[in-house]
Amino acid sequence: TWYNPPLLESAPAGGAVLVALEYRAAPPTVTSFDVSGGTAAVRASTRLDAGAGQDLALTPDGTRVAVSTYNSWDTPVLSTADLSPVYAYDTPYLGESVAFAASGQFAGGAADLAVNAYAIGENRKVWTFAENLGDSDLSVHALAWAPDGRRLYAVSSSSYNDRTPVLHVLAAPPVETFLSADLLTWPVRVRKPLTIEGRLTTEDNSLTGTRALQVTRQDRRGLVRLPDVTTGADGSYRLIDVPRTDGDTVYTIRFAGTEILLPTQYTYQFTVTRR
Repeated sequence: TWYNPPLLESAPAGGAVLVALEYRAAPPTVTSFDVSGGTAAVRASTRLDAGAGQDLALTPDGTRVAVSTYNSWDTPVLSTADLSPVYAYDTPYLGESVAFAASGQFAGGAADLAVNAYAIGENRKVWTFAENLGDSDLSVHALAWAPDGRRLYAVSSSSYNDRTPVLHVLAAPPVETFLSADLLTWPVRVRKPLTIEGRLTTEDNSLTGTRALQVTRQDRRGLVRLPDVTTGADGSYRLIDVPRTDGDTVYTIRFAGTEILLPTQYTYQFTVTRR
């Protein structure tokens, strides 16, 4: 039972988990249920050592729940199996709303529409949105990600007067990307195949999907554009080439970028020998 009516959240994956947060109770009670059968069975229940419960959000797989509490500088994340603490996000003070994207990216917002988005699986901010709303505040349970994870919807309402709700569309900035490369062949010989493996990654830990990488080779005979290399869905790639001459050789791997992914490149230099 709850003193105040609870907020409810269910994970889309499988629909077997339901979590209840005692709304605006301090300290709030959080209860996790198994709803895979005909009735709800309590998995675990705990009372947080925190301010009033404001909002909750489940990860897409239903294994963790983020709980926003008032008068707090962070948002704890609990295991839905036993409600033990897993980690916490450093969210804006006076938290009101939290949300997970389908990718697992987390966002937390405070009353003055200060919203932070974090790298997937990390307490690391990747972008921040802040707006002075005057007499308006971010509403409770009022953040939602677009399916593509590129927009975050937020609802605010006036603190006084008619409390008319206002929808805000927060656009995520382009994501910084990084390339890594490892030379798997050593020593490197003239006219012998070499292999370079690496990965295209992102600042927010989202997967890049299949992407084309441009490759050039610079040696003492000049610059050559090699065939493009295609990454796997996880950003991994493999480059196989045959050096044509000895001496210092430089391979440059470039990602040209997209509308949402910023360009990047990686340069690898080593010496090719005849024997």
